[in-house]
Amino acid sequence: NYSYYLIQIEDSTSAPLNILSAGYYEVNSEDGTYTELTSFKSTIADDSVSKQSFIRVVFDTTQVIDKLSISLSGAPYFLRRASLSIKRERLNKKKEKEIYYELVSYFEFSSKQQSILELHGAQVKEFLVTIENDDNPSLDLAAIKTYQLNRYLTAWLKKDVSYTLKLGALEQQVPTYDIGFFKDSIP
Repeated sequence: NYSYYLIQIEDSTSAPLNILSAGYYEVNSEDGTYTELTSFKSTIADDSVSKQSFIRVVFDTTQVIDKLSISLSGAPYFLRRASLSIKRERLNKKKEKEIYYELVSYFEFSSKQQSILELHGAQVKEFLVTIENDDNPSLDLAAIKTYQLNRYLTAWLKKDVSYTLKLGALEQQVPTYDIGFFKDSIP
């Protein structure tokens, strides 16, 4: 709560400094907020030969998923290895459509806590969770929730003017606009 600060700069061997302004910065950080996605169907299936369970989640359209929460029930105590794979499509050498599953991460299911995976904007229409049961009885799916990080777009728009929002390929270069330099001035 001082009314002023005294700053002494010992630089007698160089030219004087021209200090244009002085101040302080107050840094605030805020965690992103998520919206739960509910337009999907989930199924669970067991394979006694491979000793695995499979949870398949299918959306009605491609979604951007940032967080996935899965809760299992069954045995009072369990610790299972699992993996998450996303269904992808590509053209093979014969220009035919080929479907495969891309492995995204390994994780564990535990009876002590629900599993939460951060997917950081994965674009998915369908994904598969594979659970390694080993010689244990398979578990039941208690709950599955998918979340999307809220994202915002800021633009300077004029009244009574028609605008079109165009979306393109992922490899497009990000445009550079003057408004980016005024982030701290825009409410």
